[in-house]
Amino acid sequence: MNSENGINLESSLLGFCMLNDFSCYKEHGILMRNDEDFLKRRNQVILISGGGAGHEPGPAFGFLGKGMLSSGVSGDIFTSPSVMSCLASILIINDPNREILFIINNYTGDRLNFGLAIEMAKNIHNYQHIKLLIVDDDCSIDNPSQSTGRRGLAGISLINKIAGAMNEKGSRLNEIHDFCLRLLEKRWIRTIGYSFHHDKSSSILSDIEIGYGIHGEAGSIKIEKEKSFKPIIGIMKEKLRLNDVKSDAVILFNNLGGASEFIFNHFVKEFTEVIEGLSSLRVVRIYAGKFLTSLSKEALSVTLLEVHDLKLIEYLDLPVNVPCSYLFQPFTLQKLHLKVFPMPQGIKFITNDNNKVTANILTSICEAVLDIKEYLNELDSEFGDGDTGTTLSRGAEALLKELQSHRLNVCDPHEMLLQISTILMSSMGGTSGAIFSIYFQYASKAFVSFKKHSIECWMESLLLGIDGIMKHGKSRVGDRTLLDSLYAGLLEMKSSLESSKDLKILSKVFAMGCEKGTNSTRDMPPRSGRAAYTQGNTQNGKDFKGKYPDPGAFDVQIISKTISDTFSL
Repeated sequence: MNSENGINLESSLLGFCMLNDFSCYKEHGILMRNDEDFLKRRNQVILISGGGAGHEPGPAFGFLGKGMLSSGVSGDIFTSPSVMSCLASILIINDPNREILFIINNYTGDRLNFGLAIEMAKNIHNYQHIKLLIVDDDCSIDNPSQSTGRRGLAGISLINKIAGAMNEKGSRLNEIHDFCLRLLEKRWIRTIGYSFHHDKSSSILSDIEIGYGIHGEAGSIKIEKEKSFKPIIGIMKEKLRLNDVKSDAVILFNNLGGASEFIFNHFVKEFTEVIEGLSSLRVVRIYAGKFLTSLSKEALSVTLLEVHDLKLIEYLDLPVNVPCSYLFQPFTLQKLHLKVFPMPQGIKFITNDNNKVTANILTSICEAVLDIKEYLNELDSEFGDGDTGTTLSRGAEALLKELQSHRLNVCDPHEMLLQISTILMSSMGGTSGAIFSIYFQYASKAFVSFKKHSIECWMESLLLGIDGIMKHGKSRVGDRTLLDSLYAGLLEMKSSLESSKDLKILSKVFAMGCEKGTNSTRDMPPRSGRAAYTQGNTQNGKDFKGKYPDPGAFDVQIISKTISDTFSL
């Protein structure tokens, strides 16, 4: 149970006991209740669950306590407890007349080791009142091997809860065992899980394996990519036989450890919408959380329990006092309290020939940003989250929509810049949305008194926008941000202003300056935003060399070139 690096089962058990008051038999991987209620009630059945580590809080340790399990035994990660550990969990009780029920998931190693330990306890140590309940709730495989049977999955959490409640209410060993066994034999409790990878920048689901096992067993159905959970849920619905359910039901949503709460909640919403569309099925209880995990695997499962006996609800609702009591606070489907706050609607503006140039430039900019979406994500992946292109494309799409519906006031630069600020703030979100929104808010101030498109006003607006970003973003030129591109373009344009005020020339000079500033960011360690955290102490290194320029600076470069190209037409 020990590993050379000190990260082992024993240390995990001791850490758990530091947070929870249990007796620990570390050499055998056993934890047992030692609370006063447990010690006094000698007539209760001893409920023991266990299996390999790596599934915490299940199948046992998170559910030790009043109303649930008496004891738990664990092997190393994804390894069954040894026969001696299983036997020790019996002999520790030190009462051959005590009734004992083992509840384990159906895996070969667990069946063999727990089964042999029970035989040894009966034949050698005279423990005669022991039963073994094997949970086999997996429904992903239609015709499982006779030698292995169906796997045990998150359904063991509900079985442990039901058995614990029956024990609390005074049921004896045979009654608890037979009641729970009937649920399994009738296939009234069934589970299906799947693993996946969620790409946060594209929101694409990939490497999907439906029927994924808690020890990393490959799924029986593999799907390369999906844009949503709906096709996955469609398969799960069939495997769970939801259309065949003619009774009330309980649903347990299980996070196998690595799925984010963001994804978990989204899946719950999608799945419950499917449930609500089934007229024959009424969900009376919902449980959601991390019940039985697979270390930190990005995977989810759904357990269905058909309610053919109202005692089930009574057992499930019985309060418990265990480390993970919060998981057994059931939910019921709630009505969504959706409210709408009406934002001020823009009015349609009629553009004349003079202002069509502005509209054309903005349209070209939006299209150019959309064209480089994936490349910007690639640039951002070097030091950031890999989502700059996705974020900026949302802003470009929103701005295009306003342009196409003639709701952007291109006749008034002050109003137009304020509108763009609001559009980007609402559509983009995140740091990029805030930075661009701040830029346009500040840039609009240059046109408060002057309602025309003069080159002096536009240069002033550029300077004000830069000042706004520096004030609120705490960024400076040289920090590897879009400021390096903007400021370089501004300097080039200023130096050329004395010799020419031709927009074609100045826009070309501005674009060249922005490109120069963008290229300079390759040699700059990131010192702003999340990217600054990725470099550690190497940020101050003089020999720093990045693979790509900063994505924000590159975006500015493309925007400036698009403006220049449009004026040259």
